[in-house]
Amino acid sequence: MRCRTVGLAFLLALIAAPSGWSWSWPLSGEVIRPYSLGSDPYAAGQHRGADVAGSAGEAVRAPAQGVVSFAGVVPGSGRTVSIQVDGYTVSVTH
Repeated sequence: MRCRTVGLAFLLALIAAPSGWSWSWPLSGEVIRPYSLGSDPYAAGQHRGADVAGSAGEAVRAPAQGVVSFAGVVPGSGRTVSIQVDGYTVSVTH
């Protein structure tokens, strides 16, 4: 429950942040699988990201201006671009 509260607070902070500090969603589609972290971060069933629906060929936007630190293929995730933004690293995978 605490993890959900922290996750919700983080999302609300992103939504409520001034436009100069906010991040954008990579696609305009709906969330088809939300972030999920149980009480044991090493247990099966963890999903440390949000899956957003998109169409074939649709452009994917960076969450914010940053520096690309990795572009390539990650086993189990597929094509991946990692962007360093405001002290965080955001990875967009296929």
